[in-house]
Amino acid sequence: MASEEGLIANGTSIHAGLRTRLWGHSFSDYDHDEQVGFVYVEADGLASKLTLLIQDIDTLGVQGIIDAIIDTVGTSNPVYLSIDIDVIDPGICPGTGTPESGGWTTRELRQIIRGLEPLRIVGADLVEVSPPYDNTGETTALAAADIVFEMISIMVKNPGFEGPVVEAPEPRIPKYKRGKSRDRIEL
Repeated sequence: MASEEGLIANGTSIHAGLRTRLWGHSFSDYDHDEQVGFVYVEADGLASKLTLLIQDIDTLGVQGIIDAIIDTVGTSNPVYLSIDIDVIDPGICPGTGTPESGGWTTRELRQIIRGLEPLRIVGADLVEVSPPYDNTGETTALAAADIVFEMISIMVKNPGFEGPVVEAPEPRIPKYKRGKSRDRIEL
């Protein structure tokens, strides 16, 4: 939808960590994303008919994934980073509504996020954490908190959006006057 509204620069978006099953007899989900210019980095090397970048973390390695993302997105474009918790293997993070085996480890995802520091990230989110499905050790919630911390950290290190220029008057410093009956502050 965002692409149809002209909000996404075609060819500068990337899906990383894909390992979804394809339902039915078509590649319609992949075809649509290909039409709007997404590049793919799959988590488990799922074979598909796409001619775009289709590699897994085992083939590319963590640095290869980072390089693929940076090469696709570019370091001067504003970037919105969206992470779905189910990119992490459900053996580590079971608290998601769509568990799919073969995902990344939390260490791999953390390294990838840290490697994205050169990007101009202007916003980010982490989606699909489902506490009812988490284990008693709350490993999904812990991983989600760490991921959000990492995203915020790289945004602080390399601010992609400095905000609008706002002209504000100089702050007023209170003057202290002593009255007869009580102390008061006049602004």
